[in-house]
Amino acid sequence: MNTAMELTLTILIVDDDEIKVGKIKDLINRATLNRTVVAADQISAQNYLLQEKFDLLILDMLLPLRTGEGDPDPGGGQNVLEELEIDDAYKQPDAIIALTEYDDLQLNVRESFADIAAIKYDGSSALWETHLKRVIQRLKKSKAGHKKIVYCEGSNAFHYNLMALPNIEFRGLADSRAVYLSAKNEQDKYAIRDRDFLTQKEISGLQTKYPNYFVLNYYCFENYLYHPDNIAEVLAGFDKEKYIAELLSQKKAKLMTIVQDYKISRSAYFDLNDDNKAVMDKKPETEIIKALESDDLEVFYRYFDMAGKKDSENKKSFDKTFLATFNLDKMALTQSAWFKGKMLDILNNLR
Repeated sequence: MNTAMELTLTILIVDDDEIKVGKIKDLINRATLNRTVVAADQISAQNYLLQEKFDLLILDMLLPLRTGEGDPDPGGGQNVLEELEIDDAYKQPDAIIALTEYDDLQLNVRESFADIAAIKYDGSSALWETHLKRVIQRLKKSKAGHKKIVYCEGSNAFHYNLMALPNIEFRGLADSRAVYLSAKNEQDKYAIRDRDFLTQKEISGLQTKYPNYFVLNYYCFENYLYHPDNIAEVLAGFDKEKYIAELLSQKKAKLMTIVQDYKISRSAYFDLNDDNKAVMDKKPETEIIKALESDDLEVFYRYFDMAGKKDSENKKSFDKTFLATFNLDKMALTQSAWFKGKMLDILNNLR
């Protein structure tokens, strides 16, 4: 888990010279936290640029069309740049550097692409490293100063913001429908919703369609607050085993009511019913009922409602009478290392 994820740069190196790539990666590793991908030809580079938005593209100008097929093309790098310029299907990197050892190719970049940095590569000199470090530092400052907006459900925004994640602002919306629509229609922003009764297949389908859409691993936000491990971190001497036994006992007592009603709840999920139910799991009971029947906390807890909202006297959700004597502080529960770590695990693709 990367707790400094906002200052991690995603970088695509496009170069077929392994020695040169090694030197570039060494410099990057010294300069910043990073996730770096390497492509050795034009086709691979274009495929990566179709799939993902990178913070930085470092591009050699002498590239083969495909690895192992013919000699490198002096116009290979230019082909990649031209495709980026004319085809909106590509995800434009925040910064591009043409890093070439050939004077004529460097000059050509400067003449044809005035907004792209063209740096002369010389393996025996450190000058190119100085130029590349400056670009990386500028990107880090820019990324650090750019706030990511994450929409969430209702008043959860207040508690999410208590985590004080760097450069992230959570904003509450009315319900899960509004959260989903924000992810669908504002793809420069992010959204996170409660899991409710979504299956893993449905979550994977939604996140494939909308990479900016995140789903909690447990039923709802309160499942994290009142998880035994979270309470134990905040409350010294807390009897976890006794609490887990209470959770299991209540789950067993309410199992039939939950199973009878979960399909009604799912029928109201707008993200499942959108787009002709394209992501809807046709057999959700295979996962949901099996999980609820389990006595393993980490299995049944995914679908056991800990919110305790007015649910006809808690017939389907957890009755918090057991916890009442501990006077738990929701703010403290939200600011624990355990809670923050779990949220970062979910948001680890946020860029």
